[in-house]
Amino acid sequence: MFALTQTDPDPRTAGAVVLLLWGLADCFWGYRIFRFAIALLGALAGGWLLAAGAAQLGAGEGLRWAGFAVGALLGAVLSWGIYRVGVFVLGFAFGFTVAISLLPVMGDSLLLVVAGAVGLAAGLLALALQRVLLAAATAWSGAFRLALAAAFFFDRLDWQLYLRDPDQIPALVVVRPWISLVTLGVGAVGFLYQISRPDPARRRESGEA
Repeated sequence: MFALTQTDPDPRTAGAVVLLLWGLADCFWGYRIFRFAIALLGALAGGWLLAAGAAQLGAGEGLRWAGFAVGALLGAVLSWGIYRVGVFVLGFAFGFTVAISLLPVMGDSLLLVVAGAVGLAAGLLALALQRVLLAAATAWSGAFRLALAAAFFFDRLDWQLYLRDPDQIPALVVVRPWISLVTLGVGAVGFLYQISRPDPARRRESGEA
């Protein structure tokens, strides 16, 4: 039974819903939306930076909005251009997450070293095998977010702690091993679904609708 009530005012509830939807999107459609997500993050960062800079210079509201628009455009273009950096980062995150899920019995310090090495290898492989590794990275990282959201709804787990401080994840999967099982199982389903779909980039190159 859910540990929540309809009158629960905890703002973490809304965040957990977002985490759940984000996990679902990444788990099953991560490869398709990855470039869009990178461009969107770049647009938000660029827009905020230029708008903040305009505000520091004493610009009016109109100029701040103009700065935000220009910064968003530049940020989106630059983010699209550094797509390979994003591929490496996501591959690293995938390797790190899977290593932590598979090796929870190791000491915390050793586990983080091993997970970092696995993440580095996965990041380099992601550059060479982009579609397969991106599908795997988004599937399993999305599944982990799904598991965190589920732990909040069923067990009131403070999911924010583990997003802010990944060092706490090894202890989490030791105490709640079902999170590893959900991450690996749901991630496998998401990965198989993603690689079974036609590659949109190749379809565009071949002129298919």
